[in-house]
Amino acid sequence: AEHFRSLEYHHVEVLESQEAKLDRLRSIVQTYEPNQDRQVVVVVKDASTLPVLDLVGGLVDQADYVAVGRQTPKAKWRQAIEGFRTGNIFVLVVAGDACGRPDLDLGRLVSVLVFFDFPASVALHALGSYRLAAVPT
Repeated sequence: AEHFRSLEYHHVEVLESQEAKLDRLRSIVQTYEPNQDRQVVVVVKDASTLPVLDLVGGLVDQADYVAVGRQTPKAKWRQAIEGFRTGNIFVLVVAGDACGRPDLDLGRLVSVLVFFDFPASVALHALGSYRLAAVPT
């Protein structure tokens, strides 16, 4: 419980259709206006990556967002994570299967964490939440 004290709010919404989820994500991104000090992480299943990137791409500059997954080459992975750490990446889209990678260390607090698709199990949801909502050491 102590680990999640960095979260200011914790809301859970379950939306069935992809269209409803995209509408809600649009609303979240527009509300929080991602920037260096207020970054957003969106966790997706592989099938949702392109629709989410299309949506995010229409809301923020191309240089301000990036997607990573388990198959992302190491150099691109490191570049994306470093960009997030330094505040140059405002929106990071992470494939859910990559939440278990040991090098998924964002090094800073995440202002907004969105699970666009619910993971396959509650344990994976807890792991992703724990890894991505962590207070940096």
